[in-house]
Amino acid sequence: RGPARGLIDLARKNAELSLQTQRTARAAAAEALRRLGELAGLAAPPEVVECFDVSHLQGRDVVASMVRCVDGRMDRTGYRHYRVREEQTNDDFASMNEILRRRYRTGGDERLERPDLIIVDGGKGQLSAARDALAEVGWPDAPIVGLAKARADRTGAARFERIFLPGESDPRIPAPDAPETLLLARIRD
Repeated sequence: RGPARGLIDLARKNAELSLQTQRTARAAAAEALRRLGELAGLAAPPEVVECFDVSHLQGRDVVASMVRCVDGRMDRTGYRHYRVREEQTNDDFASMNEILRRRYRTGGDERLERPDLIIVDGGKGQLSAARDALAEVGWPDAPIVGLAKARADRTGAARFERIFLPGESDPRIPAPDAPETLLLARIRD
């Protein structure tokens, strides 16, 4: 009764608004994952997505990172950082191959949950190196795509994100504001 009732009503409204916001976010993530699954040619929306990128400092100190996305939300506990061990300078393809072999090799951590989709940052070359690595570790049919950043065309206008799929020569270019494009960019970035 009295002023306390007003506080309780306000708390109830805040809780309802918070619940509605969470439901909307989950629905948006589910839709983005559904569309990403279709874009990648998967039978079902991917629940677990892992994304890899290789970087170096003028050909030295080659490192790679992996981020993990579960149900459309970044899972920071699943992030990994790799130091490239094999002697190579400025060879992103060989570095990508090494990192994926190390991540998914058999005989390692048997509890390793394989993702529903693997994304490699790069175009056809990185995708090919990644597929070779996955074949070496006994997972030749791994669900994988290459994600290349937008490039400017001859007129200087920016083109959109390009998604490379195994066995397809031309990339798929989703709309720049499509939910799956925004999800891919968030995972990669």
